[in-house]
Amino acid sequence: MTTNILVAGRSAANVQLLKRAVKLLDYQIIPAPSMSLALFLAQKNLPELIICDMELIDGDPHTFLRELQADTELRPIPFMVLSEKPLSQKENRMFMTSGAALVLDETITPADLLSTIEPYIEARLERKEEREIETPE
Repeated sequence: MTTNILVAGRSAANVQLLKRAVKLLDYQIIPAPSMSLALFLAQKNLPELIICDMELIDGDPHTFLRELQADTELRPIPFMVLSEKPLSQKENRMFMTSGAALVLDETITPADLLSTIEPYIEARLERKEEREIETPE
């Protein structure tokens, strides 16, 4: 089973940082520049982790997180914000009280990012239930 990480937002730097962090592992990075695509791909793939930057084509990370938290299948997926610049304490607190697991900034190294996300991915894999196969009718 492949481990999926959904990277939501317009930042190509976040996608590259994730790819460098997990390059030796069998992790699939799924980029989604828009909120609607990210929601679709989250529902389709049920990733082990969602990382979001501060700029989405058709939304914002706060709205995206609310949509994830409103869906019973998506709510258990760890959600992290990876911002190009440090966020204010108020904004950081808003994400954390809304259901985000962590708020990180882009100054994190690939090695530190990997050691930060691995426990969340492992915990998600332990709790993840297989989805029932649906037949189209």
